[in-house]
Amino acid sequence: MWRRRLFSIPLLILLCNLWTGLLPLLLLLALGVDLLRWRRFAATRTLFFFGAYLWAENLGILACGLIWLLPATSQGYLERNYALQRAWNQALFEAGRRLYGMKVEMSWEDPAEEVGQRPLLLLPRHVSTADTVLPVGIFSVDHGIRLRFVLKEELLWDPCLDIVGNRVPNCFVRRSRSIKAAAGPALLEAAQKLKAQSATELDRVAMLARDMKPGDGVLIYPEGTRFTKGKRRSLLEKASPELRSRVERFQRVLPPVPGGTLALLDSSLPGVDVWFCGHVGYEAAGSFKELINGGLIGKVVKIHLWKRRGEDVPAEPAGRLAWLDAEWEKMDRWVQSVSGTAESG
Repeated sequence: MWRRRLFSIPLLILLCNLWTGLLPLLLLLALGVDLLRWRRFAATRTLFFFGAYLWAENLGILACGLIWLLPATSQGYLERNYALQRAWNQALFEAGRRLYGMKVEMSWEDPAEEVGQRPLLLLPRHVSTADTVLPVGIFSVDHGIRLRFVLKEELLWDPCLDIVGNRVPNCFVRRSRSIKAAAGPALLEAAQKLKAQSATELDRVAMLARDMKPGDGVLIYPEGTRFTKGKRRSLLEKASPELRSRVERFQRVLPPVPGGTLALLDSSLPGVDVWFCGHVGYEAAGSFKELINGGLIGKVVKIHLWKRRGEDVPAEPAGRLAWLDAEWEKMDRWVQSVSGTAESG
């Protein structure tokens, strides 16, 4: 851990200082690129967004040090780190929204006032690194939920996520899509094999949900990775005929990887609410190339949320898998229905 931080923190500080010192030159270059391509100053906007990220990281590291120095009870220490997590996320969300001129439209299938009345599991769609700010903004910033995260371990190279992420309950895991395209009995068999192979890791995921109370929640991305048409096409090419049918059920999402999601359900049901978060609009930021080409400029991001009570989730494993797929098919249908309307303003 400290070996990683001795590399990642100085590198981040160096990049921030370089960005700040070279800003006049970088700005001239970005403006030159924009004048040649004329894509609504996409390169200039991205330059400033990158700077906002670097400064958010550096100020976040400074805040981490101050929190460590301040005397506090264990609960006070946790709350300050949760507050820093919310502030960091909100800073990045507002920077992106303002710099790219984005708008957000949100619809609730169940009353927003019900968020936090019971512990919750949050299952969002995932299409871009940029969309990770959405569920945090809605549930943590707007509703004060103390979210715990299941995240890929590569994110530990981000210093703020590394430091704060290891101070509050989170789980950084090695990703595996070895059962991504399985169906029916094959999916159950694959899930059992994965559980046997990764028992310690799945136990760590499950523990996130075991001591929750109202106001607490766990976020996991059921797809296990970002959706792209290329990834879906690759799954279809590699899957056996038996398994291909499961992938074909979904057009704008990837089939859920059940390991972590089912582990959380097993350890938290029935006394939780399961919230699903669908969104459309961040697909144009799936890569740096798309971002610098102006994919997010003027986008209308549409968000839809709905809830399922833990008591309504089937108890047997096969039933839970079928239930999860059915809810994800609903996500897929919603995404398809609104994709054509989430256009530039």
